[in-house]
Amino acid sequence: MPKGSIFSVDVLLAFLFCSFLFASIASSEFGFLLEASGFFKSFELEEKALMLTDFAVKSRNLENPLLGSAFFDPEKRRLVSNLLDSSLFQSAKPVSFGSLQVSSFSLNAKGFGRKPVFFNPKLELSGKCIAVQRFVMLYPEMRKAVLEMVVCES
Repeated sequence: MPKGSIFSVDVLLAFLFCSFLFASIASSEFGFLLEASGFFKSFELEEKALMLTDFAVKSRNLENPLLGSAFFDPEKRRLVSNLLDSSLFQSAKPVSFGSLQVSSFSLNAKGFGRKPVFFNPKLELSGKCIAVQRFVMLYPEMRKAVLEMVVCES
């Protein structure tokens, strides 16, 4: 064999080895990126559920308390966040925000037990749901409670 052909075979083998190595690294990175994108989608659902819970605790809406049930202090003429007006919950009805829907909304207070405001089990069968809990105070009882909201993506 002439010297030039041996060098060509060596270069070809090195090129094939480097190509295989690069392809395996690229495929593992692609798998990692696919896994990370699924994580970010679930993180997006969690972020939106937290925002909905925060919105319900820090604002007030007389028509639907899921959109806000904070207590209005007439002396200070402002809303008191994390202090919920428990008289508003009788008028609560399910609400949706685009692809997000609130599946259940409940309060768990000492002495009262768990009080579901509403519950829609059909939405929770979709599998893309997240439960968010938040500590609040109930007015006029002035009791500590846990607000639980289950948000589902349809």
